[in-house]
Amino acid sequence: MLHYPIESDILLFLKGIIASLQPFAQAHSVALAFESDKETLFLSYHPETVASDVTQLICRVVTFTPQNQSVKLMATLVNEREAFFLKLVVENTGVNLSRIVEIATKTRNLVIVHANREKSTAYEIHWYLEKPIETIPSVFSTVSHPPDDVRGFYAAVRSRMSVHFKKQENRMAVLAANKPKEAVFLQKVMAVIHAHISDETFDVEQLARSMAMSRMHLHRRLKPLVNQSPAHYIRDLRLTRAKTMIEKEDRSIGEICFLVGFQSQSHFTKAFIENLGCAQRLIAAANRAVFFQMLQIDKRLVETG
Repeated sequence: MLHYPIESDILLFLKGIIASLQPFAQAHSVALAFESDKETLFLSYHPETVASDVTQLICRVVTFTPQNQSVKLMATLVNEREAFFLKLVVENTGVNLSRIVEIATKTRNLVIVHANREKSTAYEIHWYLEKPIETIPSVFSTVSHPPDDVRGFYAAVRSRMSVHFKKQENRMAVLAANKPKEAVFLQKVMAVIHAHISDETFDVEQLARSMAMSRMHLHRRLKPLVNQSPAHYIRDLRLTRAKTMIEKEDRSIGEICFLVGFQSQSHFTKAFIENLGCAQRLIAAANRAVFFQMLQIDKRLVETG
């Protein structure tokens, strides 16, 4: 069975785990709490993996923690130059449990045990994530003097890229707040599409079958959520993945277009630029090949001096 990741507020998910384990903690006379430095944290993650490790650790720590003591789950997003991960820490009070080795065994992820004090133990797990690009350096080594029209066109299109793909993120956040059931449905649709993103034959018919509904039912339910047909939405997600790969990965445009399910580079280039609402005359003036080369090389921008 395939397990698809979901994109949602992981802090809400972790709070739900804590709430479900409260009766277990109360039976052991142990206070159970959750703590984070953020109010919300939207990430892509596999719920079954997170739930398995977190539940196992908490239950084992609670079991060995003395009565009238406490156990706390803490979640922190670590964003460093060389690492980007979610750090989860399960910490108890009242006793040092570091010598009970079975607490940290048989988890899916590595557990780091800290016992700096005699009456406390912390169990730490890192979930490494794909680091988002927030800023891009502006020094370009390979293309030192691109044409003025290419520089201007590139800046305009990159601005459009940022706005276009930000709208998708905002849509999901609003939907999750106002229509949670529809947000779950949309997340399932996205997960299925992402699982078949490199398959150029994947279409609306296959998406409908994967969602166990007719094509018409899929259209009626999906279109009000994304303001476009299922076919266009599949293309949008392919282009979103392509945009991420262009910015983050050292691949040619030709390679990227096939990895996201486009049959030809010319079809991909046309779809990518049209999706940003760019006029054809600007595309011709800027030269498509040079534009995409600038998007890629070293993942940096050119600035005029």
